[in-house]
This record gives sequence, structure tokens and C-alpha cells, in this order.
Amino acid sequence: MEFKQKQKLRDLVIFLIAVVGLIVVSTLVTDAEATVIEVETPRTSQYINNVKVVVGDRQVLVETRGGKHIYSEDCIDHSCNLYNSIIEEPYIEVSDGVVKPNAVLTEVNLANANKLKRIDNILFFVVNRVSASGLYWTVEKYYVDTKHLSVVVQKTSQDVYKHGLPDPRNTVASN
Repeated sequence: MEFKQKQKLRDLVIFLIAVVGLIVVSTLVTDAEATVIEVETPRTSQYINNVKVVVGDRQVLVETRGGKHIYSEDCIDHSCNLYNSIIEEPYIEVSDGVVKPNAVLTEVNLANANKLKRIDNILFFVVNRVSASGLYWTVEKYYVDTKHLSVVVQKTSQDVYKHGLPDPRNTVASN
């Protein structure tokens, strides 16, 4: 066999091995995707006035009896902390960006699901998000009206710029 024929044969074999490898990998990925099992997180629900309130661990969903979304928060991935407040304007102590639970702020979870507090028709939720470094945090207060199906949001946040703010004179305006 000539050198060029050997080289073409070698290239063809390498190509075929690559194709077979891709088919095997593709089959494995497809099989793996087919065997993914979705795990439903435990939840409990209750009706308050005109809404259904669904509570899970670190989750809450408020929707109308017909299923229209009013409010929801999902902190199950630990990206935030979720609390229920028993008073309209709770004292919120923040340390290193993290809200500390107290007598008026209780964590929303399955253990406390049937203890959601409200004043008249209003459910109060507090959501706390903080960066890993603690340099950025927010506290969001949600007032969910269970009778009129409205939500009022108040947010407080803090950013720490370790090296100061950028000089606005050095930025270029875009059209």
C-alpha cells in the first residue's frame, strides 16, 4: 500500500471511531435524561379569604381560587430567606446582611405552614437576599391583600463598594 492510501485509511478509521464515539455518548446522554426523576417537594395549602396559600419548605405561593398568580417566592435553593411577620411594620435586625428571626418574624417552612399570621386581610412576608461576601443585601417586605388580590412591595438594600464608585466623568454615554 502506498503512503497516501495508508494515510487515507488511517484518517477514515479515526473518523469512524469518532462517529461511533459520538453515537455512544449521545445514546448515554439521552438515556440519562430519560431517567431523571422529578421530586415533588412536600407542600401544604390553606384558603384565606379569596386566595389559596401554598407553603413548602422555604417556599410560598399565593393564588386565586381560579389559579391566577398573586405572589410567590422560592428560597428552596437557599438563595434567600423567607419570613412571615405577625405585625405590619416589624423590627428587622440585619447582621452582615442576614435578617435575624425574632418573636414577630418566623421562617416560612412546613413546620410553620399552618401558623401563617395576617392582620385583617393582609399577609406579610419578608424576603432577605445576601451575597456570599455580605457586601450586598436586600430586605423586601411584601404586603399581600387576600381580599382585594393586590400586593405592595417595600425594598431596602445596601451595597458596599470596597474600592469606591466609578468616576461618572470617565463613562461614555451611548446613543
